[in-house]
Amino acid sequence: KIYAPSYVSLESALGHYNWIPEGVFLVTAVSTLKTSNFATPVGHFSYSNVKPALFFGYSILTERGNGIKIAEPEKALLDYLYFHPELREPADFGALRLNYRQIKSDIDLQKLGDYATLFGSKALDARLSTLNKLIEDAEHF
Repeated sequence: KIYAPSYVSLESALGHYNWIPEGVFLVTAVSTLKTSNFATPVGHFSYSNVKPALFFGYSILTERGNGIKIAEPEKALLDYLYFHPELREPADFGALRLNYRQIKSDIDLQKLGDYATLFGSKALDARLSTLNKLIEDAEHF
């Protein structure tokens, strides 16, 4: 509600889905408006800009009687990869400490692929391919 249109995504959504072990103290969101940050009495909020064509893939979560737009798991993952082009090699993903088993359990691979196609980015596809390999390899541990 601070900066609309927007939806919670990135680290905040990854934390919500228990895909990262750290608590997230900054609410991270995606918006079609310019990138911006806000400090309010209820917390700190960071908004990253996406073009309108990439503003999709969220649902409404009811929290304490309020509706909050939050990225679906597949979209949160793609948003994160989109905003982190430095993630190229498997070792680059290590610092994230992603819960690969939980991701594999939660993710809808068909939706993930469909959403990735909408981004139309070969670089994003490459990052997603690297991540998919790490998720598959996690089954063996």
